[in-house]
Amino acid sequence: RPLVAGTSIDSDEGLGTGTAGCFVSNGRGLHILTNAHVVGNRQGAKVFQPGLLDDRTPIDRKPIGKVTKGYFPRRSFGMMDAALVSVDENIFGLAIPMIGPVMGVNSKPRPGTILRKFGRTTMYTEARLYATMTDTFVIYPDGVQRVRGMIMAGPMSAPGDSGSLILDDQNKAVALLFAGSNKVTIAIPIQRVLDKLRVRIL
Repeated sequence: RPLVAGTSIDSDEGLGTGTAGCFVSNGRGLHILTNAHVVGNRQGAKVFQPGLLDDRTPIDRKPIGKVTKGYFPRRSFGMMDAALVSVDENIFGLAIPMIGPVMGVNSKPRPGTILRKFGRTTMYTEARLYATMTDTFVIYPDGVQRVRGMIMAGPMSAPGDSGSLILDDQNKAVALLFAGSNKVTIAIPIQRVLDKLRVRIL
């Protein structure tokens, strides 16, 4: 089973099936970048691909890796919902389906920029960037959380797309998708994620 960014993953510790955003490195090994609410934040939690909702043989599930680090909004002053998953098997390729390889980071995207992503549920979608550094509220199982300094874009996701990497039209990473509705998409600025987790995108 090849590991491909943009595809279905989950964990026994997460809140449901989500998306493997992209591959990153901390200088010591390869990791998948996704959301903490997809895989949890407990070190050592097993991660599976595909996620349970997409697995036709769920009885004998074999993990592809384990969580090494994760942060929820409540534990990061509303700034983060991100996690790293160490990869146990060889990656198939670094290109994101229908988008291609990541060509760097856009840490200062401008409102009006066309953004795109490939995720588990809605696959390839595009939307326009509405605003940066936006504060808003997101519903979690343990209550409503205020999140701060987020990217806000038009609707481009559905449940299961959490963890998707959002890029601009130059294939530069912009944000990590973690919430949305039929009106907006909420994502964490990618440079903040990379700095907090101390990784770089491959």
